[in-house]
Formats: sequence, structure tokens, C-alpha cells
Amino acid sequence: MEVNKKLRYGLAILFFITILVFFLPYIQYAVPDWGWEIGNKSFSLKDILAASESARLIVTELGEESDLPFLTYLPYLLGIIMIMPFVAAIVLIVGKHKSHFWLGIAAGAVLFVSHFIALSFRLKYSVPFDLAGVSLGFGFYTNISLGAIALIGSIVGLARSAEPSMSQARQSKKQGLLIGRSGMYANETIDIPAGEEIILGRDSALAHIVLDRNSEKVSRKHCGIFYDDVNKNYAVIDYSTNGTFVEGGNRLVANIATILPSGTVILLGNKENSFTLK
Repeated sequence: MEVNKKLRYGLAILFFITILVFFLPYIQYAVPDWGWEIGNKSFSLKDILAASESARLIVTELGEESDLPFLTYLPYLLGIIMIMPFVAAIVLIVGKHKSHFWLGIAAGAVLFVSHFIALSFRLKYSVPFDLAGVSLGFGFYTNISLGAIALIGSIVGLARSAEPSMSQARQSKKQGLLIGRSGMYANETIDIPAGEEIILGRDSALAHIVLDRNSEKVSRKHCGIFYDDVNKNYAVIDYSTNGTFVEGGNRLVANIATILPSGTVILLGNKENSFTLK
């Protein structure tokens, strides 16, 4: 069963946008008069890597060697940061299992955390980065925002997928269903707990499911219904004067439990009040 199809596709689009943000700046080389440039500072991926190398050298001269791994492995980190959203986007499109949202959570977390660390690193070494020409532009803030949205959306998707459907909830409670076919309960669904007798009739003092007092063919205590969760069938006992019938069949024997399979339609007195044992 597919889980949250619209949410999966929405998250996939967000992840594809983050990848586009990484590579879109290269258009500035094809169209010199348009690009992601402010003054002499470029935000293309190629320039970021080149400027980061310059920043690494400057940080080394300042003696902050404990922070060098970040700049040394930055190209590899950028590769992971780009690959994760791409893989997550593909999986969320073709995948139909709730566990696939975990990959969305991982990709969103990688985007958000990596950009947050980069921002912290940039603030810590503002002077070296300024000297190296490394700046944080529109693409950076777009991706950190999209990463946060994707992370939250994936968590929501996982939580929603974990919620049982109505049919699963009913099944877990081990109960049958009585669905009205005609009469005052037409199209209504009534739960039949396993092992409990549910009485149908016109008298509220005797019946759990009370029918219209104007239903002349329905007795004050008309019939009782049991649901057998083990065998997945029903036992119906007729207590009435005018009888309980199986649609297209005979009248049930009075005061004796009759075993009926799921899908059987029963008539209370006549066709005016009928129910399906679902």
C-alpha cells in the first residue's frame, strides 16, 4: 500500500531543488551578464572549492590546525551533501514503504546540519574567509531552509505512515462490522466486538442497536449477533415474532444460533431493515 504519495513526491521535488541550487550557478559562465554574483564574489561550486582551499591555507598560517579537517575534506563532504538528496529523491518517488521516509530524514538532516556547521565555521573564521573570497549567498540559505523543511516533512511522513488505517484499527481490536443496507441505519457502520452479543430491536431497554419504533415488523428484542474472530464468521440468534431472514434464503430458527459467513445480508422482519455482516 502506498503511503503519503503526495508528501513523498513533494519531498522528492525539494531534494531535486537543493541539487539544482548547487549547480545552477554554472549558468553564469554561459551567460556572463547573469549569474549569482555580487560584486566580485561568485557563489558557484567551483569557486567555493577554490576559495576554501585558500581559506585552508590562511587558517594553517593562523595556527588553527585542529579545524583543518573540515576544509581538507570539504570537496568530499560536498559530494556527500549532494548525493544524499539525489538518492533520497529517487527512493521517495519509486518507494512505497514508510521506512523510505528514514532516508528522507537522513538527507534532510545532512543538508541542514552540514550547512549549519558551515555557517558556524564561516562566522568563526570571518576574516580568513573574507580574505579568501568565500561568501554565503542565496543558494546557501535556500538549501539550509530546504533541508530543514525536508527533515520536518520526512518526520511527519514517517509519523503518518505509522498510524494504522481504520480497517487495521478495527482488525487489531478483533471486531466485526455490521453495515446498514436499508432502514434508519442505511450506510452506517456498527462495530461488533468479538465474543459479545449485540442485540437489535425497538426497545432501548433490551437492545443495543435501537431501531425505529414505527418499524412494525421489528420486535422489541429482535435478534442478537455474535462475531467469532477465530473463524471470521457470525452467529445470529432470532428472538423475534416476525422472524430474521437471510437475503435470498430462509428464516432463521428461533432462539438457536445460526452460523453465517461474512458478507451475508440479514433482514429484520422484511426488507425495510436490512444489514450486511461484513
